[in-house]
Amino acid sequence: MRNLPAHGQLLFLAGQRPMFAEKLAYFADPEFREMFDQV
Repeated sequence: MRNLPAHGQLLFLAGQRPMFAEKLAYFADPEFREMFDQV
């Protein structure tokens, strides 16, 4: 766990093995940039 990259996360779903996934940076992705209010 200590060596987990900042862009990654572990997903724990019932009945399945844990899996590694990359985080979605919605604020940095041009496709999603307009979908939230900027503070």
